[in-house]
Amino acid sequence: MKWFVFICLVLFFAKAHTQNFLFVPKFNHQSVALDTPYTLQKDTLTISALKFYITNLHYLNKGKVVYTSGKKAHLVDFADSKTLAITEKGVFDFDAVEFNIGVDSLTSVSGVFEGDLDPANGMYWAWQSGYINFKLEGYATNSPGRLNKFIWHIGGYREPFSALRRIMIRCKRQNELVVNIQLEKLFREIDVSKDFNVMSPGSRSIKIADVLPAIFSISQ
Repeated sequence: MKWFVFICLVLFFAKAHTQNFLFVPKFNHQSVALDTPYTLQKDTLTISALKFYITNLHYLNKGKVVYTSGKKAHLVDFADSKTLAITEKGVFDFDAVEFNIGVDSLTSVSGVFEGDLDPANGMYWAWQSGYINFKLEGYATNSPGRLNKFIWHIGGYREPFSALRRIMIRCKRQNELVVNIQLEKLFREIDVSKDFNVMSPGSRSIKIADVLPAIFSISQ
């Protein structure tokens, strides 16, 4: 009887404990609003779209996985506030989180999916190229594109142009983890006057993908 009560209590608290994983885009420490201009050096940038995939989310404690997200792929879209938080139940002690930015090669070639992986979400090219891992669109005064527009659709699963990137961030356990996406770091590394139209797998897509792990951080 005691073991039965103990197990019931464990299951109750595991179900009751909620862990939120909240994404907040930043620009020079300011929270970003879509279609709002921000200044970086001599450029003025406006973000009109920001979408990306978080996949294979794990919580770790002392280097070991202690919890895996029940959902393999989460599409984060800053035009849809309902997608900005990942909520898990039953997550307890952890000192790091680990996840992919993008969709792995096996998923990309396994056929058409539903939900967050549905091609109707505008994050899928074709089976030859797979999913768009990270999409950023907007306007920059330094962009030579039409109306100063820039388009970055970062993806590709075939070597040597695989754009999937794994991120591991150490953190203190808290009920709400705030993940900052520091966009200004991306624009400091990528010259929008040269790379203003990236819409297919290749060396330019890889250059941007290589910067992505550095723009994610967790508020402590």
